[in-house]
Amino acid sequence: MEDQKLHILLIDDDRFQVAALKKIIDGTALAGTVSIFEDGKQAIDHITQLTLLGEGLPHVIFLDINMPVMNAWKFLEAYTRLKRKLYRPIAVYVVTSSTEGVDMAQSRHFETVKGYVVKPVTKEKIYQILKGVVVE
Repeated sequence: MEDQKLHILLIDDDRFQVAALKKIIDGTALAGTVSIFEDGKQAIDHITQLTLLGEGLPHVIFLDINMPVMNAWKFLEAYTRLKRKLYRPIAVYVVTSSTEGVDMAQSRHFETVKGYVVKPVTKEKIYQILKGVVVE
């Protein structure tokens, strides 16, 4: 049923990567809505607006690290401040080409980050992530 499908945010400035990830997500048949933002500021503004309007929050966020305007770490700091106003948690996954240990460690500093996925992502990995998300 459409109302039981996931609302997903993709936050990444690389259009090729976004197109590839969206195709993978669509192929899982688990997503209802996929919203795309090129930087963290656009996404945090969107989530803030949804919160103010009491509208449907996303279930999952796939977040790239390096973006203009607001990178992943600044987004996660802003999201951490905002999350206490949310009526339910959002599962955040860092999806990046970085295999740097420092980035992996940094992602673990945020309790909202549920996982760190190195690009290129596979359909199996995305399906596993999305299958584990509870729709409320």
